[in-house]
Amino acid sequence: MKKKDLFDRIIKDAIGNPSMFGYCLLPNNDKKYHKYDMYYSNSEFNKLCKVMKEEYPSIYASYSRGKGSELIGTPPKMASVASSSRFCYLSLRNASIRDFEVTESQIKPFEFEKDLKVYDISGTNPQMDAFIETDNSYYFFEFKCHEIFDEKAKKLSIQYDINYLNKWGIFRDSNNIPTDKFGIEEIRLFDLKQFITHLIGIINYSDKEKRKVFSYVYFKPKKAGKELFDYDDLASEIKAVFKSEVVQRICKDNSIELRLYYYENDVMDGFEKEIKPKQIEL
Repeated sequence: MKKKDLFDRIIKDAIGNPSMFGYCLLPNNDKKYHKYDMYYSNSEFNKLCKVMKEEYPSIYASYSRGKGSELIGTPPKMASVASSSRFCYLSLRNASIRDFEVTESQIKPFEFEKDLKVYDISGTNPQMDAFIETDNSYYFFEFKCHEIFDEKAKKLSIQYDINYLNKWGIFRDSNNIPTDKFGIEEIRLFDLKQFITHLIGIINYSDKEKRKVFSYVYFKPKKAGKELFDYDDLASEIKAVFKSEVVQRICKDNSIELRLYYYENDVMDGFEKEIKPKQIEL
């Protein structure tokens, strides 16, 4: 069994109610139903959407207009048992921002699927999972679950060189991501390309005087042993990137603070109650 599938299985088994799962798509041209065993059933997913729409309308609106097909995909991404958007929503919908070391006055509610601008680059803008503005700071959040097992991009368009990488002192002969400049030998668990594009999006965000806090939040199933993977390895890879000379310089020049958190629980629930994020020292 692939590690990503095992990760999903661990969470599903911890929930312990098989009737809650099995998202089905209506027959298409091949006249067959398509059932997704690691996704919540249609009725369970509809319950989630109903609660979101009625009790958290601004969050529902954010996901509805987002580009990630979280609510309307085939199947919807948020129906997955280990969906990062589901993790983000359940973590933040009732959260005290103080759980994330936010002590300033909140100006606006959380925004989800926040679009960031990357100037002079063609293509789709990066989206941050969640965003909040306070009197003195911007807080950007990226949530991760089973995506850590996905194949990571190892190339970055040369469009980024003139306006970004070259200004950071990075010059390259190909479109390969220069991992050594970011403190690691190879890309394994951490999505370095996404981090770079998100970092650029944060740099380009308005009001240069405000402090910017960029937090990664991971979900750690309690029953996931080291045979699945070692979370210390993930943390070490992220720390190496965050502490690299080029990232430290970028953050200093743009008033960006990087943070790393994780939630540990059997299932993705209870976050606004007894389950709180744990911060990893960088």
